[in-house]
Amino acid sequence: MENNNDIEKISEIVKRVLNRISNKIEKEDIRKNPIIDWEKIWIELFPEESIFTEVLGVKNKNLLIKVKSSVWLMELKKRKPDIKKTIEKRTEYSLLDIKFFR
Repeated sequence: MENNNDIEKISEIVKRVLNRISNKIEKEDIRKNPIIDWEKIWIELFPEESIFTEVLGVKNKNLLIKVKSSVWLMELKKRKPDIKKTIEKRTEYSLLDIKFFR
């Protein structure tokens, strides 16, 4: 049979470890790794385009966007510089590139 004191001790250890991990994450330079809801930003800035796209996230400072049709793929690639500027202005996050693909 388990001892309640042992369970309490284990829960306290787990709590301390999780607090330390949480504090370490918070102390890391959050400005380098901002938490941004890319999908929400994309829909807000480009509502029409969001119907034909899916934001997959950011990897190595590249915004990855899946496009549903070749026509939209070409259009978005053509407008990439302006789209990038608009997103960077809104998020204050410097992207290396935006990768549109099918």
